[in-house]
Amino acid sequence: RGHVVVSNRSHLVMFGGKSTTHLARESYEELEDEGLELEVQPGEKCLVDLWSISKEEVMSNTAVRPRWTEGAPFPATCRWGATGSYVLGKSGKKYLAFFGGRHLGAFSEEHTDQSAYVYYNDLWLYDFEKDRWMEAPTIGPRPPARDHHGAATVEDQLFIYGGRCSEKREKNSVLADVWSYNLISLRWTLHEPVGAAPMARFMPGVSDIVYQDEPHLAIFAGETLPGSTKRTTLNDLWVFNPRTGVWSELFASTCHEEPSIMTVTEASEVQSQSMDLLCLATGFGSVLLLFVGLKKFGYRQVARAKESFTFQEPLLE
Repeated sequence: RGHVVVSNRSHLVMFGGKSTTHLARESYEELEDEGLELEVQPGEKCLVDLWSISKEEVMSNTAVRPRWTEGAPFPATCRWGATGSYVLGKSGKKYLAFFGGRHLGAFSEEHTDQSAYVYYNDLWLYDFEKDRWMEAPTIGPRPPARDHHGAATVEDQLFIYGGRCSEKREKNSVLADVWSYNLISLRWTLHEPVGAAPMARFMPGVSDIVYQDEPHLAIFAGETLPGSTKRTTLNDLWVFNPRTGVWSELFASTCHEEPSIMTVTEASEVQSQSMDLLCLATGFGSVLLLFVGLKKFGYRQVARAKESFTFQEPLLE
């Protein structure tokens, strides 16, 4: 869990996450095969392996089983709760951009105020053509370290939103900021909001859409602090215009409304309608229902040119 999954028109790519101690050690052994050595701490559970599978093979009706292909393992400290997005360089080359995440220190227990978590704000790029990782160069300030944030690509720039920067269930442990990274200028930009903005949260669903004929960043649901999943879960839907800095709320949160009493007929009518927006805090659920919510409101995603898993010369030498 806490891994990254991305896809283009031809392949599904899966990377990292957290599993068992045994599987984590196996993924680190791949580093030794690549000539890299990282010390594996006692009880390590997070993974550094990357895999891809052809969509065409998965969807084909032949008797041949689809095959996963293993790529180069991540050459730095493993982490989970990060995000992965496709970004384009000035030559049109596509990279997997991997940002943030956290890692639990040795001999530390999970999910306590004393948990020795390390949060990250470095950005890594995976080159599919050369099957290698590189840390993206950064000029100037960068976003605060975080995990369980959201990310999407808007007009070829990587956008990140929100997340968590501490295990403590306090108000200042969650974030509500928007940053973008430009692979041409190698700079991060903080987008200050103009007017009302969504409350801070972690595990939101984040996507790029076109709203009122302009590219926007959409966020849906998540969980805020202080509180708990049962008490501070959200299901609101907002869109952000990077050009103007304006947030627009399209659907207010209804997670804490008192349930109303309905007749049998009214309940039947509700059940017959299409799936409504639910109160979920999990990252996967938020992303899935973000798509459902956008379809319900009639907004379209950004149209994309045909993509290929063939990559050109690398931007970074």
